[in-house]
Amino acid sequence: MRERRVLFIVEGRVAEPRFLERMMRSLFGVHPENVYSYGTTVHKLLKEATRHGEIDEYFDIKAALMEHANKDDAERLSRKYTDVFLIFDMDPHDQNFDPELLMAALRYFDDPTDNGKMYINYPMLESYKHLSSLNDEEYMNRVVANEDVRRYKEIVGKEGCAELQDLSKYSSDTFEALVRLNLRKTNMLLNPDGIPTIPTEEDFLGWDGSEVLRKQLKLMDKGYIHVLNTLMLNPVDFAPSRFLRKR
Repeated sequence: MRERRVLFIVEGRVAEPRFLERMMRSLFGVHPENVYSYGTTVHKLLKEATRHGEIDEYFDIKAALMEHANKDDAERLSRKYTDVFLIFDMDPHDQNFDPELLMAALRYFDDPTDNGKMYINYPMLESYKHLSSLNDEEYMNRVVANEDVRRYKEIVGKEGCAELQDLSKYSSDTFEALVRLNLRKTNMLLNPDGIPTIPTEEDFLGWDGSEVLRKQLKLMDKGYIHVLNTLMLNPVDFAPSRFLRKR
């Protein structure tokens, strides 16, 4: 992985930092030093970023967070970074859920070297382990009903395989398998042919997170959303040739 100074802005105070630590150490042998935990849903954050119903084009995520940060977090946020990544859950059951605003946010936060790049997990982070095995082809069609999102963690605990419940046992092979599963499923959702193949680097770089959300919102009208963990696409941003096929 090339030298970068990366800031991760995450929703939770425990699950996301712990997951990032294990993933980055396993795949790249590095410790993610700069992780800022926002502590609540993306929908509250978007209220701060909004002016007249749209994302303020001058919105500075680090500056906004520093207004409410403690001394240590403010110092972390004040540093200069080459990349900023935002990691949040869809949380469609949240009282502040605004699909159009979330769509606008994904268009705004689309470049880690500029405003930052946002990953939205469907319906939440725990989707990474909603598998019967690491070779679970049924994952390509796995969905969760709208009314079941509130109890999604419980569902994953019952339906997920035992070997994936303990994050401390994940190896680089585990994460590589998870990356490829979610690459294939995202490719399936975004392409008209609906075939779950590994994309090329050119195709991957052309992906638009707002288009994934658009597909999910259409499915929500039918009563469900696809289980999808887009955080597992983050390692591809660091090492595309490791995960993507050549044209």
